Amino acid sequence: MRRILFRLAGVALSFSLLILAACSGSLLGKGTEEPTRFYQLHAGSASSLTEGRFKAVGEPVAIALGVDSFPEYLARSQIVTRTSDNKLELAQFHHWAEPLQRNFIRVLVVNLSVQLSTDRIHVFPWRKNRPIEYEVLVDVTRFDGEFGGDVVLGARWSIFDAKGRRELYTGSARFIEAVGSKDYEAQVAAMARALEELSGEIASSIERVQRDRSG
Repeated sequence: MRRILFRLAGVALSFSLLILAACSGSLLGKGTEEPTRFYQLHAGSASSLTEGRFKAVGEPVAIALGVDSFPEYLARSQIVTRTSDNKLELAQFHHWAEPLQRNFIRVLVVNLSVQLSTDRIHVFPWRKNRPIEYEVLVDVTRFDGEFGGDVVLGARWSIFDAKGRRELYTGSARFIEAVGSKDYEAQVAAMARALEELSGEIASSIERVQRDRSG
């Protein structure tokens, strides 16, 4: 009987040691796990945007801005990079601090406000009673890049009259920015530069429409 009790005690001790080892391994694993890092697109600097560079004719222009379409593959928290034409990779520990589309729109508004010297940019859905001169709709077809390679932003934009019934201008472009290093912060910075280029093209288009309409 005593021998059986000793055997049971030995089994219980061995089992306890196994549990302790498993817990210790789990804790060590958590302690060495890479922390998740969060990123945001940033608006261009005053010097890079060149305030009032595309200043519209007359009073500050009033714009209703909407992003009509944005790639579904970007609707996730992880930063997406492209490893080939048909293959995408999600960063495990590098995430957006907010939905990318929301960040994209906010930065686009800030950039356009500086470039056109106006604080009258309203984002969809806007109040219909607000005075609007143009509706601007943007379709984003691509916004990603090879890790450490080039970032590509493909977009199409249309400018409509105040009631959104007549199309006054349509433009499209593909913006490419070199990342320069295999680093996610550099990747995001290159994406912000590409967005700055897009905002410059849209601002230039609005100025052209303004000048054509004013004679």
